[in-house]
Amino acid sequence: MKALFYLLIAIVVAYAAAAYLLGRERLLEVVFGRISVQPVDFKTLRLKETPNQFLMCPPDYCHATPDAQSPVWNEPVASLKQRWDRFIPAVPDTDLVDSDEAAALYTYRVRTPLLRFPDDVTVQFVALDEGHSALAIYSRSHYGYSDLGANRRRIEGWISTLRQGS
Repeated sequence: MKALFYLLIAIVVAYAAAAYLLGRERLLEVVFGRISVQPVDFKTLRLKETPNQFLMCPPDYCHATPDAQSPVWNEPVASLKQRWDRFIPAVPDTDLVDSDEAAALYTYRVRTPLLRFPDDVTVQFVALDEGHSALAIYSRSHYGYSDLGANRRRIEGWISTLRQGS
């Protein structure tokens, strides 16, 4: 048991030293490889075989079977987008990395607080009719097999924040 404790301490010290010398994000690239933003088309999206992802869609919108159905907002899509644009800059460690204004499609890179693991979240604003809108959201981890529900919690939290702002 004592040996395991010392091994754990050695790993943490080695990680901290490498992160200090290379920078945390560069260290992750060295260990796990480079990541790139992959375009998402919700109409053709196929989910990965791993559980480290979460998909939320309006009914009959996504090709893949979503993990949850998107709520419907009683407001036009432009209004929902304005509210989104007010709250998303306040989300820690979240940066816009790609956008397609014409398709109302945006991809954000979210970094975990401690180890700075990158997850990508793609959001598409969907006009259901003149006065109703919804979101298609795909949140996925770049590294690892399981995310222990982090992508689901993130999106459910964002949706909750949007609901409170209604």
